[in-house]
Amino acid sequence: MIENIKKIITWYELKFDIILSLAGTFYLIFSLLSMCLLFKDTSLFINQSIALGLDFARNIVFLVFLISIIFQIYIKKLNWLLIFIFGILTTFVFFFSKSLEPIKAFLAIIALSNLSFKTIFQKYYRVFISFLVIVILLCAFGMVDNILYDSQRFRFGVGFDWVTTAPILLFHILLFKDCFVKKKWSNDNIVLSVLCITLLFLLTKSRFVFLLSLLFIGSILMKDKFGYWKSTELLEKFLKYLLWTPIFLTIFSVLIFLLYNPENQIWNSINNLMSNRLELGNQGLIKYGWTLFGQKIQWIGYGFQSIRGIYNYIDNSYVRFLLEYGIINTIFYLFILTFGMKESLKKENFQIMMPFIFLTILGFIEPYFYNPVFNPFLIYCFKELNLFVQRKRLGMRK
Repeated sequence: MIENIKKIITWYELKFDIILSLAGTFYLIFSLLSMCLLFKDTSLFINQSIALGLDFARNIVFLVFLISIIFQIYIKKLNWLLIFIFGILTTFVFFFSKSLEPIKAFLAIIALSNLSFKTIFQKYYRVFISFLVIVILLCAFGMVDNILYDSQRFRFGVGFDWVTTAPILLFHILLFKDCFVKKKWSNDNIVLSVLCITLLFLLTKSRFVFLLSLLFIGSILMKDKFGYWKSTELLEKFLKYLLWTPIFLTIFSVLIFLLYNPENQIWNSINNLMSNRLELGNQGLIKYGWTLFGQKIQWIGYGFQSIRGIYNYIDNSYVRFLLEYGIINTIFYLFILTFGMKESLKKENFQIMMPFIFLTILGFIEPYFYNPVFNPFLIYCFKELNLFVQRKRLGMRK
C-alpha cells in the first residue's frame, strides 16, 4: 500500500506541470463558457445535461487545484503559513458572504502560482483569443444567438450574455499579449487591433472599453517609439507611484460614490455620462454598509433574461468587492497586488506595468478586477509574495 502511494506521488511529481497547465486551461475555458449563450436558455439551447456536465467538469478542475496545492506544500514550493492565513480568511469570507467565489479564487490563485510568469500570460492570451474568435464565428453562422439588448442604441451581444463582454475580452487579449511579447508590435498588428476594437464598438457601443482600448494601443505606440520600458531612474520613480493605483482607485471609488448628490446638476451630468454608475454605487454603500468579512448580496442586473427584482448591479470592482467580501479581504488582496508588483519592479520587469495599470482602470467601470479569470496579475503577484516568504524562511534557517 505504501509503495503504491509512493509510486503515485512519483508519477504525479513527473506529470505535475502538465496536469496543472491543463487544469489552468480548462479553468479558463469553463469559466468563459458561462458567459457565452451556447449554454444558456436561448432558441438554440443545448439540454441541461450538458450544462450539468460543464458544472461537474469545473468541480474536477478545482479538485485538481486543491490536490496541486497540497502537493506544492508537501514539496515545500508553497509556504504553509501563508496558505493557512489566506485559507482562514477565505473561510470567514465564505461563511459571511455565502458565496463560493472566494474559495474558487483561493484555489485558482494559489494553484496556478506555480506556473512561470510567461506561461501564465501566454495561457490567458491563447485561451481568450481562441474563445473570442470561436464565439464570434459561431454567432456569425447563427449557431449562437446575437441578441439585441438595446434597440435604441443598437447594442448587440455578439454571442455573449451582455454587450460589453466581447470588447472586454478583446481588451484583455491586448493586455496579455503586451505582457510577454518583447519585440515591437508590427504595423499590421496595430492596424488589425484598431479594426477589431472599432468593429466591436460599432456592434456593442461599449464606449468606456472602446476608449480604454484605443488609449492602450496609443501607449504601445509610445513604448515602441520612446522605449519607456527601459530602466531609468525617472521611470522607476514614476512606476513606484503607479503601484498604488488599486489602493487609490478603491479609496477614490468609495469617496466619489459617497459624495454623489442626485440633486446637484454637475453630479447628475457625471452620473449620466457613467451610465448611472455613481447612483448605483451610492445606493449600494448606503444599503449594505461596511463589514469585516463580507455579506450575502444578490446582484440583479441586465442580461439575456429579463430582470427579476430591483436593479442593484454595481459595475465598479473595488466597491463591489468591498461590499460583498469585506474590508479585511479587500485589504489582503490589495496587499498581494501591491507587494507583488513592487517585487516585479525590483526585477526591472517594467513591461507588465502598463497592462496592469490599464487593468486597474478597467476595474473602475467593470466588475472583473478581483476575478482571477480576468486578472492573472493576482496569480503572478501571489507567486512573488510566496517566493519572498520562502526566501525569508530559508534565510532564517541559515
